[in-house]
Amino acid sequence: MEQLQAERQRAIQQAVAEASQEIAQLKETIVAMRGELERMHFEKQRAVQQAVAESAGEIQQLNGAIRALREQLERQRFEHDGELQDLRRAARDEHRQLQETIVALRAQIEARNGG
Repeated sequence: MEQLQAERQRAIQQAVAEASQEIAQLKETIVAMRGELERMHFEKQRAVQQAVAESAGEIQQLNGAIRALREQLERQRFEHDGELQDLRRAARDEHRQLQETIVALRAQIEARNGG
């Protein structure tokens, strides 16, 4: 009877020891998984921050390019307006000169024809 009780005690102690080992292993697994989870979270945050920083740099470059293109467009528009005014002025001057030539030629023809 004592032997049976001693075996039960050993079985209980062994079961308790095995359960304690399993609990310890599970705790280690939890600690390891938490560490991995934290590392993954940190890596994700770092990747997001890096992507945001890269996007901000790209946005800044694009805004600079847009600003430069707008300035170039304004310069070209200003130059075009000036050229257009010059062409209109030249056309008006030529038109006036042609009108004056017509008047002078008419006067010559009328003077020849006794007019």
